[in-house]
Amino acid sequence: MGRNAEVGAYIDIEYKPGAGDPKDNLHWIQVVSDNHSIEGNHGDRENRVDVDPGARTPYYDDGDTADQRNFFDAPRRPDPENNHDWIAALFLVKGRDSVDKPVTIYTNSGILWGWTNIFFRDVDLLGFHDAVHENLLDDLPEEQYVLYHDEFHRELAAIPEPSALTLCAIGVLCLALYGWRRRK
Repeated sequence: MGRNAEVGAYIDIEYKPGAGDPKDNLHWIQVVSDNHSIEGNHGDRENRVDVDPGARTPYYDDGDTADQRNFFDAPRRPDPENNHDWIAALFLVKGRDSVDKPVTIYTNSGILWGWTNIFFRDVDLLGFHDAVHENLLDDLPEEQYVLYHDEFHRELAAIPEPSALTLCAIGVLCLALYGWRRRK
């Protein structure tokens, strides 16, 4: 894993009201369910309304990443070596003008979105590449395949190889341990 490795996704939505659609006092409410709470540790499950810390309303746009027409979110987790499930239900709502008026949730505007990562230990990257290469070469347009291929090789090149000195030191250590065990 490279330094500062993370897993996650992003979404960027623009609401364009049509004839008869609501246009004023609009907000976003997002409910998140995941297995690694942003405030906690991996395995800490949460199911909550997603708001900025210190928000005074249930609206996602009571922060700085959304407004009446635009919604953006980029949930991330810093431990890609663990499996993650992150799912959200996002709704456009008409906010109340006063405390005694209800919030209108436009359920037909709901979007269910999220991401999952599954970490596999000891993966044969070159074998994986060859298998994917065979399948994708015929299925993807050439320009998309080239993007996949270039990104894969960029990631592969970022994996540091052990230096010759490190390999030599490991070999000497193994020989010393082998000799020590034989003398016993």
